[in-house]
Amino acid sequence: MNWRRMGRAILGALRRILAAFRAYLPRALGGSDVLRGARGGHKKVRMPRGSAPWGGEGYAPRAPLENPRVQKVLRNAVFFLFDHCELGVVPAQFWVFLSATGDPGEAVRLFIQAIGCDPDRVGRGDRGERERAAEIIDFLVMSGDVFDRLSKEARESLGRRLEAGDYTTVRNAARTAAELRSALDVEARWRGSTLLPSFSGLLETIRRLAEDPLKASPDDAEQAARLARAYSAAQVDFNELCKQYETIVAELKHVWARTGWSGGAEELALRSACAGFDTLRDGLRTVRELDIDQVQFALDTMRRHADELDRLLRSAFGASGARDSGSSSGSHRTAGGSEKERFLDEALAYYGYSRRDLPTEEDLSLKYRARMAALKGRSQSDIQREQYQMNPYRDAIRDFLRDFKRAAA
Repeated sequence: MNWRRMGRAILGALRRILAAFRAYLPRALGGSDVLRGARGGHKKVRMPRGSAPWGGEGYAPRAPLENPRVQKVLRNAVFFLFDHCELGVVPAQFWVFLSATGDPGEAVRLFIQAIGCDPDRVGRGDRGERERAAEIIDFLVMSGDVFDRLSKEARESLGRRLEAGDYTTVRNAARTAAELRSALDVEARWRGSTLLPSFSGLLETIRRLAEDPLKASPDDAEQAARLARAYSAAQVDFNELCKQYETIVAELKHVWARTGWSGGAEELALRSACAGFDTLRDGLRTVRELDIDQVQFALDTMRRHADELDRLLRSAFGASGARDSGSSSGSHRTAGGSEKERFLDEALAYYGYSRRDLPTEEDLSLKYRARMAALKGRSQSDIQREQYQMNPYRDAIRDFLRDFKRAAA
């Protein structure tokens, strides 16, 4: 048991020695990752109480860094040094250096060197060098955890550019990474859902680019974010259309036997609309190489098929009601009268009424305005197509109500 404890202690000491040694190495030899954030997060500099950190030459035993009191002392020392050097906020990327060295002064020196600035000039109070270091630190803070989500190879590549002073490339990479990350935020909405293959393929491509933003330009990232939002909206339309289609088909199956349309033109229209919708739905569910224009065109066509089925369903409700009332009353209608009464039944069913539940003209006007309000936000062609049906239906019901009122008088 004692040997096991001793082994763990020796192993821990070796790890700390290697971490401290690694902090002094240049990046090419495996030095500290300046773009890797730590759990400590960004901290605003605040003046610590008491005097400055002790700077004597004598030997002082090093306390374990896990001790909360030691951590507080070290953080206060860091805040003092950042305030003394006028560096502003302590970025999350700094704490890796402090954990590796355990020495606030040495950690600040190595960090300033890692961001491509001269620690000696910063320490002497060189105004230009301090402003440059503060600007780079502000950039790291504003970047948040963007760099921390990159692949290790991408961080090392960007870290070398940061050390070399290639700040423009690093800033562009940060903007690109942030844009790609915002594009991937769309994916969180669909977690656990079955996506269109074309949408899923786009997210996979964005995910690969987000790991190494140097492979993508800012324009590519912006375009990827727009495409992700467009595909997300298309996925919403696809899911809603499929639900609407299944509901309409189920209702048509329920009412079809009472319409007397089997073998006629209505059945031909039904089969054509269902076949067109099924073909497009299966294509969107299986084909991966579709761009957003092709997806939207397919959705528009599916919407037209669904609207055709919806109109057929409303007509079926009217036809089934007319057949039921005709068979029960036993009355004989002429061909012209049957067509006119059938259209009236369709109109009443469209607005949610029947011959047994006739509306008043005021109720009909309210229903008409409500349907017009529901069309807001749709395309102009859809609005016109719906109005071509709404207006004749409304006029037919209005004429019938007026004739009925005159006959009663």
